[in-house]
Amino acid sequence: MNILFFDLETTGLDPKRHGIVEVAAQLYSNGELVDTFFQAIDLEDLVTRGRKVDMSAMKVNGITFYNQKERCVQRNINFVGKEDVVLRNFADWLVGATLKVEGKTYVAGQNIGFDIGFIKQAFANHDIEGWDSAVSYRTIDTSGISRFLIDAGAIRVSDNVQAGSGLAKIALSLGIEIRDRTLHTALEDVKLTAEVYFAMKKKMEQLCQGQKQN
Repeated sequence: MNILFFDLETTGLDPKRHGIVEVAAQLYSNGELVDTFFQAIDLEDLVTRGRKVDMSAMKVNGITFYNQKERCVQRNINFVGKEDVVLRNFADWLVGATLKVEGKTYVAGQNIGFDIGFIKQAFANHDIEGWDSAVSYRTIDTSGISRFLIDAGAIRVSDNVQAGSGLAKIALSLGIEIRDRTLHTALEDVKLTAEVYFAMKKKMEQLCQGQKQN
């Protein structure tokens, strides 16, 4: 099974008004990492193009006009470019990466509909193709899976845990350490999402085995 774990950092919540500042993805095939993409889009270029910047969103990801270059160095982002360049780089990578594996590729993420809506709008803004031909329309939402496991009693999330995000709280409930991670960085969130998904997959398998035994 091929899974593209995917995450964006954005300047707000509206894909028609706001822009993308970080794009990250990791392609897995049968549980093995195949390829990784991680690039950033220059904030000044986004503003020049008329993209709006919501300061509350920027507070979450910690990116500003003054620290973006420094943050990119800290986050090991080796390319920061204009919006159209980064988006085309990602489209080219996506097509090339999915050609390395056989069968359909499913996109996965935490509340993945948000990220897919954003990238599709961004691609449409620049007449970039490749998304629909590279990946399946069927998606995997780790948020939905976690809600099922919570309802089934397979995992328990404490209301007292101040982890900063739903994904982080689910990770902690699964025994995944997040203390040294820089969350709300696109690539770190992608990596954490992959770990959470595979841990939840094991929980699902245990539930199924328990039902068979009963």
